[in-house]
Amino acid sequence: MLTLLPPSPAFVIHSREYHEHSLLIEFFTLNHGRVAAIAKRVKTVRSSFKYLLQPFFPLKVSFKQGKSDLWQVYDVEPSGELISFAVPEIFCASYLNELLYYLYKSKDSDPKLFASYLETLKSISEKISLDKALREFEFALLDSLGYGIRFEDKDGNALQSGCFYHFLPDSGFIKVSDCKSVSESVEFSEVFSSEKLIMLLNKQYLSVDVLKCAQKITNKALSTLLNNKEIKSRAYYRAFLQSKDK
Repeated sequence: MLTLLPPSPAFVIHSREYHEHSLLIEFFTLNHGRVAAIAKRVKTVRSSFKYLLQPFFPLKVSFKQGKSDLWQVYDVEPSGELISFAVPEIFCASYLNELLYYLYKSKDSDPKLFASYLETLKSISEKISLDKALREFEFALLDSLGYGIRFEDKDGNALQSGCFYHFLPDSGFIKVSDCKSVSESVEFSEVFSSEKLIMLLNKQYLSVDVLKCAQKITNKALSTLLNNKEIKSRAYYRAFLQSKDK
């Protein structure tokens, strides 16, 4: 019996070859979370879907499931224009897709994360507050995954004014004076003032220093979840910056 998933706003986040003329595509959808589906014969000249099934194209996609457990792309239509990027902004947009590909496995709808993804792509494309947009998406993704950053100390108490804290993904924020009680062997590389952390709690990205603080925190949290997987877009971005310095 044929099973259909109704049309949903969606983006392609990853694709790979599947047999000679088809692709296995990973979609991030508004209504169905993440969906892996085969786009049959999409690589042929006559395919009407070929141009649409690429990253950063806002789509409306429906899926069908027959005898196989795998979903198939049933219908695709554009729901907006392709979001385009210059260099190096394309690496930032690809970074979002890599994070979703490696970390987001849910088949449940997450409207907040989907909206954050779309808004972040637009901000990157328009080169508007790039660092702020990336950090907000990282925080939204961590929230969606159940690893949201709690801006409180390890015991659940409010951060104390005038204090400094270390951050460990598994423990949270640890006041500098309490570090020895956690582990004598722990190596802390960063110290964050409570003032900057409270600004992040209130989403007040008012300075470069606050954004750098946010980046260090999200990097630590995401690196733990990624289990040190290489994010290729980061490497490409660094290589681009190095080439400009030569």
